[in-house]
Amino acid sequence: MQKTCIFPAKYVRCRNASVLVLVLIVISAMTIVAFGLAYQTRIEIRLSKSSSEQAILQNLALSGLEAAKAILSEKQLTAGQTARVCRYYPADNNKSLFEQLKLTLDEKIQIDFWIEDESAFLDLNKSDSAVWENLPSFSRDKRACILDWIDTDFDTNPDGAEADYYERLGTPYNCKNASLLCLKELLFIKNITRGEYLGGLLTKITIYPDDIEQLFCNDLDQQVPFVNIFTTFGREKININTVSSRILSILPGFDQQATDVVLAYRSGPDGTERTDDDRIFEKNEDILLIEGLTELQKELLDQYCCFNSDTFRVFSLARNDHRVYLLMAVVKVVENESQVICVERLL
Repeated sequence: MQKTCIFPAKYVRCRNASVLVLVLIVISAMTIVAFGLAYQTRIEIRLSKSSSEQAILQNLALSGLEAAKAILSEKQLTAGQTARVCRYYPADNNKSLFEQLKLTLDEKIQIDFWIEDESAFLDLNKSDSAVWENLPSFSRDKRACILDWIDTDFDTNPDGAEADYYERLGTPYNCKNASLLCLKELLFIKNITRGEYLGGLLTKITIYPDDIEQLFCNDLDQQVPFVNIFTTFGREKININTVSSRILSILPGFDQQATDVVLAYRSGPDGTERTDDDRIFEKNEDILLIEGLTELQKELLDQYCCFNSDTFRVFSLARNDHRVYLLMAVVKVVENESQVICVERLL
């Protein structure tokens, strides 16, 4: 007689429940894996899109640099032409330039570039360092640290820093004790921050909150914007046709009142800077025509100022709704040919 194995109902229910739990576990695991793969895929897509956007903006910023080089090369740069090219180029005008380059621009992408005169800035290697102290909020320790970096001796100025400081850093390096080759080298010097280096750019372009948090300090109004004040490709003298009010006002013997007199004369009859009726200084005798300055101040302008330049700073900015790409380049013009001698990405 064949025996029949009869399982209790309770055991059958437990076995079914175990199978169900196992199935649920497998489904859950597969769901987690699926969500993980979907998330990873989404991240990879976003990274790929971000990389693609950055490459596009980079190429457009480089195109802006090329457009600026073309402007600098197209005509002989007299004192008047030099003054006129050193101005901001609005985005609407730039679009026509890029259309000539057969670039199709997305409506969300904006391109701007502007040209400034390197001789409008204080040369860190050649200018009188005593003038730096007249800059608002430019502390004595910053001046001392820069001087220790560029001088050829190993003696430490009060509040300065020489090799013994830099060699004790977490990632040690030598104090240069030689002239600065480019402006970005300032970031190697004690007491110089990136916020101070880039601060003045906020007056030119709109930066998004995430960029501000990462790149700038909070009290920007109290900082010296180095990229708007200093150069390493300038001269001992500054170009009176392109120098800013801020720098002109700190020259020895000058104050804001004397500076306003010079700028009012320079702006011409319409009283607006960088327009076609600006008065251009071409020789020392032109300084004598400025009314409202003392004879000493005219002599000082003659001593501290020049009238033309062959080296320029180009800012080229490309951006969309959520990304910014900003280049700063130094361009030298030799016999109507523009040569890039230094370029760096700022943002």
